[in-house]
Amino acid sequence: MHWGNWDTMGDWWWVMALGMTVFWVAVIWLIVRLIGRNGTRRERPEDVLRGRLARGEITEAEYEQLRKALQR
Repeated sequence: MHWGNWDTMGDWWWVMALGMTVFWVAVIWLIVRLIGRNGTRRERPEDVLRGRLARGEITEAEYEQLRKALQR
């Protein structure tokens, strides 16, 4: 027996299921991204060295010497 028009979604239930899945995946992804950021970004030694040269903390000769030492 059919009790009124209870089946208003018809065959479109899968659209809502897909939408909810996408929504929860996005929420979980956002939480993981926010928790994963602990404020410290690990830089490679070459990047640190390049930054020191750019800021003028070391000379080009020191840069080359340290870069060669890092390659060993």
